[in-house]
Amino acid sequence: TVDVFITNFDEPLEVLRRTAIGARAIRYPHRTYLLDDGKRDDVKAMAEELGIGYIRRVHSNNAKAGNINHALSHTSGEFILQLDADHVPHPSIIDRMLGYFSDPKMAVVQAPQDFYNVDSFTHVVNDEGRRLWEENRIFFSLIQPGRDYWNASFFCGSCGILRRSALESIGGFASQTIIEDMETTIRLHEAGFKSAYHRETLAYGLAPGSAGAYHVQRMRWGQGAMQILRKLKPLTMRRLTLAQRLAYFAGTACYFEGWQKAVFYLMPLMFFFTGVLPVAGSQEAFLVRLFPYVFLSIIAFELLSRGTGYIVLSERFTMVRVWTYMLAALAIFTRKPLKFNVTPKGHGSVPRTAYMPQLVLLVISIAAPIWATIAHGQGWIDYDANGWGSMAFWMNGVWALWNCYFALYVVRHSLRMRQERDDHRFAERRPL
Repeated sequence: TVDVFITNFDEPLEVLRRTAIGARAIRYPHRTYLLDDGKRDDVKAMAEELGIGYIRRVHSNNAKAGNINHALSHTSGEFILQLDADHVPHPSIIDRMLGYFSDPKMAVVQAPQDFYNVDSFTHVVNDEGRRLWEENRIFFSLIQPGRDYWNASFFCGSCGILRRSALESIGGFASQTIIEDMETTIRLHEAGFKSAYHRETLAYGLAPGSAGAYHVQRMRWGQGAMQILRKLKPLTMRRLTLAQRLAYFAGTACYFEGWQKAVFYLMPLMFFFTGVLPVAGSQEAFLVRLFPYVFLSIIAFELLSRGTGYIVLSERFTMVRVWTYMLAALAIFTRKPLKFNVTPKGHGSVPRTAYMPQLVLLVISIAAPIWATIAHGQGWIDYDANGWGSMAFWMNGVWALWNCYFALYVVRHSLRMRQERDDHRFAERRPL
């Protein structure tokens, strides 16, 4: 027996209705429930109209994890298909995934999260070449299958089926952190259960429609990852296999990328403003090592990403999230409870914080070479280099120009890509 849970809080009714209708149309026998943490009467009326279950709790403790745990105490299905409010399932979703549970140790099966709003903030569309790229594609196309090989794939909060008895054996959904999906999977793996990743898109949801929604989502993921590193310490959990420890550590420590990239972006500015070279040593020795390193890094990335990476696109979004990841990583030092912020749906604003760090970097990166030219000519700073007649000036100038390109992209993309409507429209041609 299967229960389908649709967790919701404040999502637009149009978005939620589409998911509810899709869940009701799933072919496998099941019961569908709206888990309404927003306590909205119009959601309750919609559930009654559609003939599906409705569950509301008095309080909102432990956010999404508490919402699901409350629903578990009021339902009885042997398996739970969990869907976010925006993920519309395919009618065959349960048929395609339930077979994995013939293994009694299988606790969770996850399918990819794909998106139908291809005009979102995280999509790059090439209409002429009929190509589509989404920022999360490399995770669902490569990282999750790779983790699955080591029994280390994890539940991603939606588009996954869980075994009720396995959840009950660990006390329900974990709620120590604000990313209950990964935390719960760690607890299941720690208890000796298995996970599986089914490489077939079986539901379509909404990617963040604007820069504001994107940063809210990534801040929650990053802060939750820091909580897992600090509270669960996955690298030293004894009941996990070595491969699982490495996988969970890699999946959480990656949010320190923000500080690593900040150093990369600031290094040429340090040279132009202070005259101190980022790398000590002869220019020739440095360049002999630099160019092969850059070339091999690009080739390795393209080969390992198997057509899903695209290094320039990936670098664009690295610049997009650098400040958010820097702030999120600071949560490693925070012991106070963190708030679970739901990713906004529908039309959204673009706060200045979404692009202001990149705008500042852009302005300073343009000003730095101008300042260095004047400072060198006036003898204010000893650059130990012959101005623009030296390789040091040109290399750092190209470096700063590279950073300018990506910073400008972030500012333009943040201001241009915003969802103007609560619901979505699609271009379509039909014969009349």
